[in-house]
Amino acid sequence: GLPVYSSFTHPGLSNPAAHFISRLLLGQLTNRSLPGMAHIGITDKCNAKCEHCSFYNAIDKPNEKILNTEQMKFIIKECQNFGVSVINFVGGEPLLRPDVCELISSVDKDKSVSSIYTNGWFLKEKAEELRKSDVMLVNVSLDSTEPEVHDKFRKLPGSFNKAVDGIKECQKQGILTGISTTLINEDLYNGNFEKMVDFAIKMKVNELIVLDTMPVGMYSHRVDLSKNKIDRAKLFSIVDKH
Repeated sequence: GLPVYSSFTHPGLSNPAAHFISRLLLGQLTNRSLPGMAHIGITDKCNAKCEHCSFYNAIDKPNEKILNTEQMKFIIKECQNFGVSVINFVGGEPLLRPDVCELISSVDKDKSVSSIYTNGWFLKEKAEELRKSDVMLVNVSLDSTEPEVHDKFRKLPGSFNKAVDGIKECQKQGILTGISTTLINEDLYNGNFEKMVDFAIKMKVNELIVLDTMPVGMYSHRVDLSKNKIDRAKLFSIVDKH
């Protein structure tokens, strides 16, 4: 029942908004920069093998163990005590973790709102449980508006349709939805990004998140990405058009 501008902010005039303001005041009084948002990676496992992944099976530190349920809940509580008013659950594929909804439910909703980033494969089946956990928004990753291109990029046949079905089910459940997509500079000139904007509008999602494709993880060899950075003027001209 409150206005939400973005998954990166709390709803206006909400208790998490008051928590955010108190953090700002405390930061000014103590002359410290306190965190306002936290991305918590709850698993490094994934059913996809995305070409550009930065964290598949903990690429950099494959032998480190993931925190258990109680440890994760402690981290969430500590983040909130620091003044964090937005908590995003990420992975790997977070819906592969059996206690994901328990972790989302453990977020003190008087202090913070929460979102989850998913590839959408398990989303349709999990949508009702996510609603009951009181997640604010579900962001689904899409790499192309063409199913065969998306599926090939993710090395997971059928993943595009699964993601779309998951978004629709979340919308039926009354959960805010978003699409998260990564760009390389060419996407701004070959029409791919504009197609994604049109698709997001057609799907009636609440948000389209645009991320730079970075030379990390599976793309560590892509040094060209550092040299050929996103043309932000072109990006914003397309956004303004819509």
